Amino acid sequence: MRSLTYGVCLALILMLSGCDKESAERVSPSELTKWIGKGITVHLRRDALGAATNVPIGPTVDSHNGSRMSMRGELQSVDAAGITLQVSKNAGGLCWVPTEVILCICR
Repeated sequence: MRSLTYGVCLALILMLSGCDKESAERVSPSELTKWIGKGITVHLRRDALGAATNVPIGPTVDSHNGSRMSMRGELQSVDAAGITLQVSKNAGGLCWVPTEVILCICR
């Protein structure tokens, strides 16, 4: 009975020791500031666009089923909440993209 108790305790300790939350590696806003003024492509998360499926879609695919999955423009500003992108030369061509909907950013 004692060995069963020790075995259960050991199993619990091993299970708990493997449950550390690892923080996701993220690019800090200060690292993206070097791209301000440069042309970038922002690929958006599929679930944020309502296009999440069980069919694999590559992270840099620009369109799926006729819908755009990315935005291209000149990076204007970066902060922890999101980025501002100049998508056209018109005065109204600024777009703010929240950080949580960004899948990846490419130059």
